[in-house]
Amino acid sequence: MASKQKKNNKDQFPERLRQLRVTKKMSQEELGQLTNLNYNHIGRYERGDSRPSADKLKALAEALGVTTDYLLDGNSDNAARVNLEDQELLEMFKRVQQLPQEKKESIKDLIEAYLFREKIRKDIHIITK
Repeated sequence: MASKQKKNNKDQFPERLRQLRVTKKMSQEELGQLTNLNYNHIGRYERGDSRPSADKLKALAEALGVTTDYLLDGNSDNAARVNLEDQELLEMFKRVQQLPQEKKESIKDLIEAYLFREKIRKDIHIITK
């Protein structure tokens, strides 16, 4: 049964790749530029017409901010590569992961609003200099 589960996860690679790209708000062309791949190759991977080589898989994972294990197997334990140095912030994000989806969306909206406000402040500061 474990091999059947692994096969089912592998069959989900094309959809997992597409979903990650869409979540990151990237076109196939943009992902292709980040990975030095032609957008046609991205389309073939997303349709399941072909599979990327190991080096191309690594480039896709890096561009999408996930591990190659996650792309291939859907192992959610390795879904995000965390490069956070602020341990307190990291712990907060871990707690947020446990909240219902609606609450997580509200927190994302708050963070986006704050970051947008900071960008505007920075832009205004540059303009007034």
